Amino acid sequence: MKGRLPVAVLSLSLLLACRGTPAPSLPSKPASESPDRLVALQQHVAELLANPDVSAGTWGVDVRSLQAHDTLIATNAHRLLMPASTMKTITLAAACDQLGWDFSYETRVVPRGSIADGVLDGDLVIVGSGDPSLDDWDGSATTVFRSWAARLRELGVHAITGRIVGDDRVFSDDGLGSGWMWDDLAFSYSAPASGLQFNEGAAQVIVTPGAAIGDVAMLSIAPSYAGVAPRGTVRTVQAGGGASLSMGAQSSDPVRGRAAARRPLRLVASSSISASSSRSVDRLQAAGRSGSGS
Repeated sequence: MKGRLPVAVLSLSLLLACRGTPAPSLPSKPASESPDRLVALQQHVAELLANPDVSAGTWGVDVRSLQAHDTLIATNAHRLLMPASTMKTITLAAACDQLGWDFSYETRVVPRGSIADGVLDGDLVIVGSGDPSLDDWDGSATTVFRSWAARLRELGVHAITGRIVGDDRVFSDDGLGSGWMWDDLAFSYSAPASGLQFNEGAAQVIVTPGAAIGDVAMLSIAPSYAGVAPRGTVRTVQAGGGASLSMGAQSSDPVRGRAAARRPLRLVASSSISASSSRSVDRLQAAGRSGSGS
């Protein structure tokens, strides 16, 4: 039929690659550790662990020679401990081993429906693969969404009658890691992982001081479609009067504290937002294309 394009032609494979990171070069084998250097290192580690600021905790240390692979320092080396942020090094090593240093995430834009005379009569589906780098804190996602709209326009799609739908089924719905602390879940670093993640699964709670000292501050959320409704009581204090804010264990818990006059503050909270579509709709519309759905 005149004006009709095969849907398959418009299946876009938009590669959103993480910034290229070269494979690390392994250090050359060091010369054998001299007894004096080894003793100095052992003493230094012992002094660090004896510091009153950390001595009440339990620390695990295992230092080995890159040359001989023998143990140089061992403190609680076989005790089971939560690894905290040191787990990132293991995660990186496993990802590079399984995926390779040249791995790229692929986010696809797929039409579902017939296309005639420049109109997609159906939905536009954004299929995620778990890319964690799609965020708009610096405007990078806006650039990506504009490129999607431009590519659709090049392929002859000028409008859609349906919705823009996010498909994040590449991951399970759990999103939380085993052993994560329940009282950390409101904060951005504990946002659940998603197959179609946007802004690292986080949103900003903006606290705007009131007009006068003692007034209740105004709470708002950015982006506005983040799925978090901030609430709580934050009072306005004199500028320089020691602003402080706190948030509960869940992102739905109230925000409390003090905000200095004339100085908006921001908290970053875990959010349920994904790249699914309000933002994409905005960008497609801004590019001069319309969708009758949302």
